[in-house]
Amino acid sequence: MPFVFSGVRLAFAIPWKVEALTEVFGSSNGVGFQIRYAFQAFSITNVMAWTLLFIALMLLIERGLALVESRVFRWRTWEQTA
Repeated sequence: MPFVFSGVRLAFAIPWKVEALTEVFGSSNGVGFQIRYAFQAFSITNVMAWTLLFIALMLLIERGLALVESRVFRWRTWEQTA
């Protein structure tokens, strides 16, 4: 099971980066498009806002996966070494 959760985390991390990059260069809607549009309009405030929104969404998904993982492995006893 640990390998499955590692794979799921990796499967969410890489495609989101690729998706944002493809939206920046080839889409007419989405977060990547909004970042590019704000950049072309010299609106650094909007670029930062859209970028931070994207980062917050990724962190939320990552923490959600970590929460699910901790609940699945709740039965394990974790021994800490000094």
